[in-house]
Amino acid sequence: MRIPEHITAFWREFAATQQADPTPRFLEAFYFDDNEPSANALALLVLSGRKRATASLVWSLKHDGVARDSRSCTGGESRVTPSSGQRR
Repeated sequence: MRIPEHITAFWREFAATQQADPTPRFLEAFYFDDNEPSANALALLVLSGRKRATASLVWSLKHDGVARDSRSCTGGESRVTPSSGQRR
């Protein structure tokens, strides 16, 4: 998957800290929920380390045309952003 332009600089910084290129493992960049206050609050929980996992609904991924074999997500890299989609 292509690295979205709005997180390219962040991704390059992250990749520079890895022994091997993590780009093939990139899955998505996203924010939580459908409203700014909640999305930002959840992003802060991720940054603090209190929120360390999430899941997607398969039917919603299929609806959006991005469903993939769940095995392909093992070891994948996702980036959570605040509602603005920008790095924090």
